[in-house]
Amino acid sequence: MKHRFSPELEYKLEKSGWYAGRETDAELKLLHFPMHKAGERFLTEFGGLTIGSQLFCNAYYVNAHYEHHERLAVLSGLPNLLPVAATWYWGEGSLWLDATGRAYLTDDYELAFVGKTVEEALELLILGKEIPAHYRRWDLPPREM
Repeated sequence: MKHRFSPELEYKLEKSGWYAGRETDAELKLLHFPMHKAGERFLTEFGGLTIGSQLFCNAYYVNAHYEHHERLAVLSGLPNLLPVAATWYWGEGSLWLDATGRAYLTDDYELAFVGKTVEEALELLILGKEIPAHYRRWDLPPREM
């Protein structure tokens, strides 16, 4: 039987309060913007969790990162990117999903594709793996002051 997560990642998720079949809508109710289905699935399963010191899945951080939505959509050509978590990977940043569930990581200077699925992205971010060199990256110009 194929497991959804590697044993190492599953251990870290469980240690953070995640369990198979976990569902909560508490964080979704606190969002200040409409979320697409892929983001809803993510926040329903992982909402409210702090996973290690790498991923913070709560509405407070998600709402704060939403202010970058239009800028990222224009610069990347990906109009349906929405934030689902804050992360500490390159430094302070955030995890974004498009409507199909593909995952992206951003900080103030770069947007990078980090997985075709949430599972792939979590393996990379939580376990501190290197982003594959062939994954697309976008340089982000400084925000207008």
